[in-house]
This record gives sequence, C-alpha cells and structure tokens, in this order.
Amino acid sequence: MVTNNVVEEIKAQLVKAYNPQEIYLYGLTTQQDDQDDVDILVVLEEAHQSKYVLMVQGHKALCNLDVGKNIFVYTKSEFEQELQSRGTLGFKIKNQGLKIYAKA
Repeated sequence: MVTNNVVEEIKAQLVKAYNPQEIYLYGLTTQQDDQDDVDILVVLEEAHQSKYVLMVQGHKALCNLDVGKNIFVYTKSEFEQELQSRGTLGFKIKNQGLKIYAKA
C-alpha cells in the first residue's frame, strides 16, 4: 500500500537523486488503495544521459522502498511538448496526476 509516508520518501529520494523541476505521481497513491505500486513522472530541466540511465538512477534511489515503481523521466521541453496534445501520457499526468514536488 502506498502511504503518505511512502510518498514523502519518494519525493525526498528523487529530489536528492535528480534535482528535478517537478515530480508527479499518477494512478493510485492513497492509503485507501489496495495497490502496492506507484507510477512516477520526473521532469528535469535538461538531461545529459539517456532515458534508460535516468530511469535506472531513479530505481536505485528508491530501492529501499517496498513498492513497485514505474519511473518516467522527461526534460522540461519534452514535457511541455507533451502538453500540446490531449492524447499523450504527459497531458494525462499533468491534468489527472498528483504533483508532489515543484522546484521553487
């Protein structure tokens, strides 16, 4: 079960690992849900590594959490491009997901 404490730990570890612009959760994320995995979107200012390397970095940062994880990483420009079309994953996450972090 993904509790509020788990959400806070996800946020803390991903901020430390990525220094992101934004972090979103989507899918089921509350204590009332019977799901034990979490879908995560991390938005970076820019990326100097491949998507695969960046996703592995996120999984390593969260390896101590006993929940399944799906991590997607977009650059800010990629995310903004996704928001141009209603049929994209980025658009869905921005409008239906839960933003757990935004860089000040």
